Amino acid sequence: MIHTLLPDPPASILVVGSGGGFYIRFLEQTGYKARLLDLLDMGDVPTAVYDSVLLLGNLKAHNSISEALEKARALLRPEGTLIVYDEVCYDSSSHKGKTGVHLYTGLISALFENGFRIKSDEETVGNILQTYNKLAGQSSEVFDPSNHAVGSERLSDRKDPKKDLYEKRQTGWRILVAKKDRIFVRAYIKNDETVILPMFRKVFKADRTLEQWYWKFRDNPFGAHKIAEAFTEDGTLAAQYSGYPVPFSSSVGGREEFVSLQIGDIMTAPEVRNIGLGTSSVLSRIATYFYNKFCIDHVPFMYGFVAGNHRKFGERFLGYQYMSQIPYHVLDLTSYRQAHTGRIKRFLSGLSIKRETQITGEYDAFFDQVCRDYGLLVARRSDYLKWRYTDCPDNVHR
Repeated sequence: MIHTLLPDPPASILVVGSGGGFYIRFLEQTGYKARLLDLLDMGDVPTAVYDSVLLLGNLKAHNSISEALEKARALLRPEGTLIVYDEVCYDSSSHKGKTGVHLYTGLISALFENGFRIKSDEETVGNILQTYNKLAGQSSEVFDPSNHAVGSERLSDRKDPKKDLYEKRQTGWRILVAKKDRIFVRAYIKNDETVILPMFRKVFKADRTLEQWYWKFRDNPFGAHKIAEAFTEDGTLAAQYSGYPVPFSSSVGGREEFVSLQIGDIMTAPEVRNIGLGTSSVLSRIATYFYNKFCIDHVPFMYGFVAGNHRKFGERFLGYQYMSQIPYHVLDLTSYRQAHTGRIKRFLSGLSIKRETQITGEYDAFFDQVCRDYGLLVARRSDYLKWRYTDCPDNVHR
C-alpha cells in the first residue's frame, strides 16, 4: 500500500526504520533509487536530495518526534514527500509509559511545527485487528481443545495487551503523507505580540494596545497564550488562530465545572491567502494545529461568534457546527412609556441601578444559588467578572 503513495520511479527514496532492508530491495526492483538510514546515526548524509522519506515504525525510538521530523525535512528536496507509517497513542492518560508510543496529537503538531503540509491521514488499525483475529483462529485450530497438555488457556483466548489497546482505541496505526512546505506553524512564545499587533492592525484596520492584548491573552486567570501562529521560512508572521479560556458551569451531561475556549482574533496575511485550497490552506493548517495543541484532551468544545466568509469556510473545511440564531429583542420605550407609565413605575419601585467597581464574594453566592436552573452557562463568579469587566482596559462596560 505504501508504494502507491510514492512519486513515480526513478525517484530517490530514503527508508528509515527497522525491517527496511526488505523494502529497499522491493523498491530497487521496481525502479527506485533507494537507501536505508538510521536518523539516530546519520553520519555524513547529503541534504535536500531525496524525493521521498519513509519513516516506518521508527518514531518511538526518538524521545522527540520533532527532532526526527527536522532531520527528515532536511533530507528532502523542496516539495518532497514524507510518509509516516507508525503506531500512535490516542489516550493521553495512557501515554508513553503504558503504550511506549507517542501521542497522535503530538505527531500532528510536530509535522506543522517542522514545515510540513499534511496531504492525507489514514488509520489502519482495522486491518491489524483483522490479522490478529485471523492468526488467533488459525492457531487455535492446530490444538485440540480437549488436550489438557495444551493448558487451560489456548492462544485464541489469551489476552494480548496490544490488541486490547487497539480495541479500546487507546493506540492505533496510521499512514500520514505530508509535503515539505515553506509555512511553519507553532504555539506562541514570549514577545510574539510585537509582530501580532502590527498584523492585527493591518488585517482588521483597527488598533489594539499592548495593555488590551495582555488583558485578553496573558492575564486571563483561567489560562494564557492559547495562540497558534504560522510563519514563512524567513520568519514573517503569516496567520494566527487564537482563543481565550472561559469557565463554564453545567447541570447536564455529567460535567459540572470545566473550561472552554472562545476563539477570536483569527487572521491571515493577504499575501498568503492564495497558498493552498480548502484543507491545505494556511487557515486550515493553523486551525488543525490549534485543535491538536490546545483542544483535544483539554476542553470539551470550543466556540466563537464568526460570520461571513469565515463561517462558510469553517462549516466546509474546519468542522464548525452552528447553533440556532441568537435572538435579539428590541422594545420601543417611546410608545410603551406613554401607555404604561404606571406599570413601569410599579415594576421598578424598590430597585436601583449603579455602576459596580468592586466584585465581592456576594456574586459567588448568587451564582451558586441560581446556576442549577440553567443547563449550561458561563460561570460568572467573582474571578471571571473581575477579569472580564472591571479589569478590562477597553472601558466599554462603564
